[in-house]
Amino acid sequence: MRRPVALVLGMFVSIALLVAGGVPLVPAEPAGTTAGTPIEPPNSASTVVRGVNADGHLVGFYLDKTKNIHGFLFFDGQFTPIEVPNASGTVAGGINDAGVIVGYSIDAGGASHGYMLSAGRFTTIDVPGAAATYADDINADGQIVGTYDDRSKHSHGFLLVGGHFSTFEVPGATTTLAYGINRAGQVVGYYEKDRVSHGFFFAAGQFTTIDVPNALKTWAWGMNDHGQIVGYYQDSAQSIHGFMRDASGHVTTIDIPGADVTNVFGINDDGWMVGAEIHKGVYCGWSMPPSSGTGQYTCPPTQGRSPL
Repeated sequence: MRRPVALVLGMFVSIALLVAGGVPLVPAEPAGTTAGTPIEPPNSASTVVRGVNADGHLVGFYLDKTKNIHGFLFFDGQFTPIEVPNASGTVAGGINDAGVIVGYSIDAGGASHGYMLSAGRFTTIDVPGAAATYADDINADGQIVGTYDDRSKHSHGFLLVGGHFSTFEVPGATTTLAYGINRAGQVVGYYEKDRVSHGFFFAAGQFTTIDVPNALKTWAWGMNDHGQIVGYYQDSAQSIHGFMRDASGHVTTIDIPGADVTNVFGINDDGWMVGAEIHKGVYCGWSMPPSSGTGQYTCPPTQGRSPL
């Protein structure tokens, strides 16, 4: 399955039960406005922030005004471009506490290849025999998680540990996509079965389904070392909300004020979250400190900007 460049397959997500032996589900806290800081590179037409590490380094990607895709690193108010040499587009998906970045690039023929960027050097990551590879996150031990498409265009999860690939898929699923990994090697993502999306938690060879009560669809995207999980979900009215679920099972809905859609993609060990909101078809990246409470957020003017 070819993933859209914008959100890399997915458009709704939220939460449910989880972790290891299974944690009792706690109903989601009612949606509320939440403070956020806009993250918008110069010349951006649409922006998505995908990952954050312990030091507050952010990674993501943006569509420029000529509709080209670029990766970026953001820290201390400064943007650093991430561009795989000779690629037609680059996406930065995850960053660990050592500053190693993973993501994927698009070659001149339209094929996607994963990469790792460490100490200024790019290393290509291609699952053997795959038609496309997407590296999406990396943990403190250098374990990389992502998704690959086979030659029949079906998607499966992969882990890259010590130079060795292992692959996995949720039993009975038609599509399995993996997006987040923590230090313990626990993985989150989502799968599709009977045309319905469900989040999953994967550890020690076992899958746990994550479904928000009464949600039509659920996707999980990121997880930290404390077991906090983030993502987004589609409710019964087909509205899309972000969420954060803590290790005790308490779920908080995340809604950026004025947004048509709120997506949460990453969370660090301090609870700092990153994501994107959609306003009039334009993606605006944001970062959000822990316990930010209520506040105001304004997506930069959409005039002259483009949907992803």
